[in-house]
Amino acid sequence: MREAAAGEGGRRKKRLFVALRLRLRVRWLAAVYRRSLRRLRACYAEVLRDLVEGTALMGALRLPGGIDSAQAGAASFGPIATAGF
Repeated sequence: MREAAAGEGGRRKKRLFVALRLRLRVRWLAAVYRRSLRRLRACYAEVLRDLVEGTALMGALRLPGGIDSAQAGAASFGPIATAGF
């Protein structure tokens, strides 16, 4: 067995300091993680809101006659695209 030396107090203080530092780092990382989750949640909600508004806008701007936007684009650029053939 080892006998208690005079330098034991220094080692114990250092261990306490390291433990406190580790504890603070874990708390800091947890706070950063929570903040990033909060930002991600807000961004996701905004994207969903924009998507719903865009869907509503597309529903309001439907072309008459059952022509969807892909066919309307092809119909409007058809003569230009086939002019060389």
